[in-house]
Amino acid sequence: METYTEALSIRSMLDSRHPLKVKALTASSLHKLAFSLEKQGEIEKAAWATGEAASIRRELHQLQSSVYKVDLATSLFNHSVYLEKLKLYSDASRTIDEVKPLFQELATAQPGKFQPRLATAFHSNGVYMEMVGDFTKASEEMRQAVIYRRELASKNPASHRTELVQSLYNLGVYLEKQRDFKEAAEVAGEAIVVLRQLAISEPDSYQPKLASTLHNRAVYLEMSKVITEASELMAEAVAIRTVLALHNPARFKADLSHSLYNYGVYLGKLGRQRDALDVLRQAVENYRELIKRQPDVYRPKLVRSLETLGVCLRKLGLSGEAGVVYEEAMSARKPGKYAFTAYT
Repeated sequence: METYTEALSIRSMLDSRHPLKVKALTASSLHKLAFSLEKQGEIEKAAWATGEAASIRRELHQLQSSVYKVDLATSLFNHSVYLEKLKLYSDASRTIDEVKPLFQELATAQPGKFQPRLATAFHSNGVYMEMVGDFTKASEEMRQAVIYRRELASKNPASHRTELVQSLYNLGVYLEKQRDFKEAAEVAGEAIVVLRQLAISEPDSYQPKLASTLHNRAVYLEMSKVITEASELMAEAVAIRTVLALHNPARFKADLSHSLYNYGVYLGKLGRQRDALDVLRQAVENYRELIKRQPDVYRPKLVRSLETLGVCLRKLGLSGEAGVVYEEAMSARKPGKYAFTAYT
């Protein structure tokens, strides 16, 4: 491989006359080598190359920080990306923790150039912390990403609103994992405002994310006992996902079914049993189709939907049909699995 040969050749040139220049060239060659290796699917070797480049640039940065700060930050960030691809999330997070102060210094001097990278570093670390199950640290990192991206989006919305939405969406999920449903709902609400604007000009790109965020905010509100607003948002999510599933059922039918089920539950909690019945019937019908493709994935969801539909039928005095539905649920459930509690 030419880049690998180049790296070895430069390494052999190391001498006392131009040590810094040669080391810088070596790091640059390793950096290029990593991209070549990535294109060939050699992620582990790419991680090695960026790790080597970072080690050299770390040494150079100690000697001439103003000259090599950008190079070091770049190598470290790329190294974290490859570590993430290898599912080495803790290592990726430790690498990002070294990157952040470098980007913070650079962003102080050149905010337009480096604040986006700083925001990305915090966002990435939030994801890495999510992957190791530390949602407290994940939300702290993502909250900081949101702060930077709000500022960036206020100055240049066309370039930064999409990134802001992604950070807001993730932050909402992390807060929900910590059972902070109130703040999660607030964050999702902020994302919805931006997504509505984006979806006007690019509906194909942003309607799916808008539907997902509406769905999530409805869940957060329901967990906060704000059922009426939760129901309204879930109805909107259902409306969007109905259209999406009509055009691309393979991608969106499962999402639609999830929203239909939740919407039916919320209507039931509001005492609107007749409306809930129609919605839950749709959810059950969808899951009956989905289970044919992936039975292990959708059987528990079908069982849950059938049981909840049975409760709704019983409340409407339709005991005979409720019995038939309960029998289907029992038949669909594998022995010893999927013991759900339907709403009462």
